[in-house]
Amino acid sequence: MNTTIISDASVLIVFDKIGRFSLLQKVFGRLLTTEEVAREFGKLLPEWIEIKTVPSAKTLQMQRRLQLDVGESSVFVLAENYPECTILIDENKGRSRAKELGYHRIGSLGILARAKRQGIIQAIRPFVEMIQRTNFRVSDSVIEQVLAEADE
Repeated sequence: MNTTIISDASVLIVFDKIGRFSLLQKVFGRLLTTEEVAREFGKLLPEWIEIKTVPSAKTLQMQRRLQLDVGESSVFVLAENYPECTILIDENKGRSRAKELGYHRIGSLGILARAKRQGIIQAIRPFVEMIQRTNFRVSDSVIEQVLAEADE
């Protein structure tokens, strides 16, 4: 995959919680994120996730403009340097802002669907069940839609 992938903390946290962090590398190869997201994640990130510095003043401006948290805002500041990027993000408000700004976006369940399409995993359902045992919230209708699209 030759498009730039930029991750927010939510996706990193979900895949860490289910013990499948390496799945992100298998699906995307290399990821970019920001120092703000790395701090929000709270653990050492592997070398295949490159941490970029973005101007804090610009992040604050973005935060006020988009009414998002500092991590999400920093991701959008970084994305300005990669117009064709895909943003990994789960929160509804952040996903809506990404769409408004014209960025491709994919959430944790979409990543699982992509992993299945790429033949990296056999089924999405076991991973969805692991995610449901965390504090990650996703509606039953979204889960049903993703599973239906994956013929599960």
